[in-house]
Amino acid sequence: MRDLAWLALPAGLVVAASAVFAAFGQSYAQWYLASGALISLGLAAIGWAWPGWEANAGLISANPREFCGAALQVAGLPLRVMGTHLRSRNRGGPVGPLDRLLMIPWALLFAAAVLGWLMVIAPAQYFAFLVTGAPSRIALASRAEIRARFGAGRLEVEEGPAAAGSGGTGWWDASLRARPVSMALSFQTAGFGMIELISAAFQTG
Repeated sequence: MRDLAWLALPAGLVVAASAVFAAFGQSYAQWYLASGALISLGLAAIGWAWPGWEANAGLISANPREFCGAALQVAGLPLRVMGTHLRSRNRGGPVGPLDRLLMIPWALLFAAAVLGWLMVIAPAQYFAFLVTGAPSRIALASRAEIRARFGAGRLEVEEGPAAAGSGGTGWWDASLRARPVSMALSFQTAGFGMIELISAAFQTG
């Protein structure tokens, strides 16, 4: 019940964002649906550039408390990393005055972007991941070991304990557990794309 109470946080932020958008004559729901595929692709790109965030499975959790904690971690980590790089004691080489000057607006812009994601995008992401994260959550909950390889025009698949011993050339982990967040984002991108296609079809019809 206490975990369920955390649902009020993303829901409340969605309501607040909707009110702000409405004050400017815009629809938050329409904006998010129209931008959802691009947002998902952008987050997926960050995931491929920074693969360690795949370990933060709370991002696709159905539990709102776990999601909120994971979102705060995602928002806080890059700010911590940037601040650490800026400390003079961590520099292994000289930094020119132009780089130091340019870093100020970039740091401010980055902080604003992180805050915007946390307040405007992440709350709606919880509800989107609640739907598109289901396959990832099922894969993470499974103990199945599945390895596969392509070769000579055929597909080979090993399941169960035998898969753990499939260490020969060409075998790879096909269990869909390595990148759970990226997989959820892929489903999300496809889902938003389908919504856009259906919406466009109705408009033209």
